Amino acid sequence: MHRDVIRRAVAVLATCLAATLAPAAGAADAPPLSLPDALALVADHPLLAGRAAGVAAARARADVAGQTNPWEVTGNVNNFAVLGNASGFGTNESVQGFDVAEFTVELGRTVELGGKAGARRRVADAETELASAVLAVDRNGLESGVQLAWWEALVARERVTLARSFVAAADEFTAVADRRVQAGAASAAESEAARAIAARRRTELA
Repeated sequence: MHRDVIRRAVAVLATCLAATLAPAAGAADAPPLSLPDALALVADHPLLAGRAAGVAAARARADVAGQTNPWEVTGNVNNFAVLGNASGFGTNESVQGFDVAEFTVELGRTVELGGKAGARRRVADAETELASAVLAVDRNGLESGVQLAWWEALVARERVTLARSFVAAADEFTAVADRRVQAGAASAAESEAARAIAARRRTELA
């Protein structure tokens, strides 16, 4: 499944490279896409962006796992009672309840025993390493595929350029043969042969 994802991503990038490197008609001398520029397509690929986000999330979990439990402040009120009857609220009688109440403030934090914190951090670190390894493997796979696709596209471009030069040469040869026939220096067969060669070159270019 993972390899299929890489193959599909490389196929999409290869299509883009082929379209970019293919020389347009009348623009055979246009500079092709450089290999560094082709590899830059890999850096911006959504697959690697997702993997990088996974690495960042794993690192964040590892940072949290490595932290000690925070200090906690708690407060309690004990022995609070309202003196007098219910009608006493809002009078001095109700205030007397706070005079005899006890307020307790506690500061503490949970201490994990048995190496739980260390084990949790090791698990989080392992997840980070795994996410980083997956990112590296995917990046290498995409870069290798793009490099191969770039060379294949470049070879195809050069073949097209060479085929066009053959067509131009065949057309020139046909023109020369026609002039020779008109001057009586060659038979019509020479002109026909030249035209046949030019037609074959055009077929190869198509």
